[in-house]
Amino acid sequence: MTQVHLQPIGVARTPFSEPRGIPRQGGGPARIEVFPPFRPALLGLERCSHLWIIGFFHTAQRDVLQARPRKTSPDAPARGVFGMRAPVRPNPLGLTCARLLEVQSDALVVDRLDFQDQTPIVDIKPYSPGWDLVPSATSAHRYDPSRYARSDLLEALARDAEHALGAERANTALIRSMIDGLAALVADQDVDLRRPDTRFVLPFPDGRVDLLLCAAGATFGNERLELGSLPDDSVIHVHAHGGLFRVVVSASFETRVLRV
Repeated sequence: MTQVHLQPIGVARTPFSEPRGIPRQGGGPARIEVFPPFRPALLGLERCSHLWIIGFFHTAQRDVLQARPRKTSPDAPARGVFGMRAPVRPNPLGLTCARLLEVQSDALVVDRLDFQDQTPIVDIKPYSPGWDLVPSATSAHRYDPSRYARSDLLEALARDAEHALGAERANTALIRSMIDGLAALVADQDVDLRRPDTRFVLPFPDGRVDLLLCAAGATFGNERLELGSLPDDSVIHVHAHGGLFRVVVSASFETRVLRV
C-alpha cells in the first residue's frame, strides 16, 4: 500500500494548551504561522472571507476506532469514530472552517479555531459557498437535546445565525427571538429542526429565512419553508409532531413556545 507523508506548512497558535480546554462551540481566536517555504502560497488569499484549516492532531490517540462523545454525552453508547468529530482516529486530521481576519506576510489571523496550541497545519483551502454549502444535509447528532444543555443550543444557533447573516445582522432583536424560540422547540418540545417533515411558516422573507437555511436546512425549494399570515406576536410557526407550535414574543420581549 502507498505510504502517505504529510509535511506541515505551518503551526496553529491558540489559547488552548490541551484539548480538554477547547470549547465545544467554535474554539477561540487563532493565528496560523506559515513556515517560510510556503508563504508564497498565501498570494490572493485576502480575497477569501472564510477558509478551511486542516490540522494534524499530534497528541491524539490513533488506535481508537470507537469512542463516546466525552464533552456532550459521556454516558452515551460508543460510536465509530468515522461518525464523530472527536480527535481520536486512525489519521487524526482536524478540519475547521474559520473566518479570515487578516493576511500577514508570515501568518493568517482567524476568528476562531478549535485546535490545541502548536497543532501542525497541513493545508489551507478557501471555503466556497457554492461547493461547500449543503443546506439539505442531515446529522444524527445535530441539536440533539440529549447532548446539549440549553446554553449550548443557544450558542450553536447563534453561531448558525452569524454564519448566515454576519455578526451585526445576527444580533438583532428579531433574530435573537428566533434563536430563543428554536432552542426552546428543541429542548422543551423535542422538535428535530432538520427532519424532512418539520415545516416552518414565516410572514416575510427576511433574515429568518437565512437562519432556517443554516439551522434547519429548510428552504422554499424543498417545501419545508413557506410564507403565510401570522399573528402580530408570532415570530414563526412550526409544524412538527403532528401539531403546530407558535413562537411568540411578548411586549417585554419574552419568547415563548405555544402548542396549538
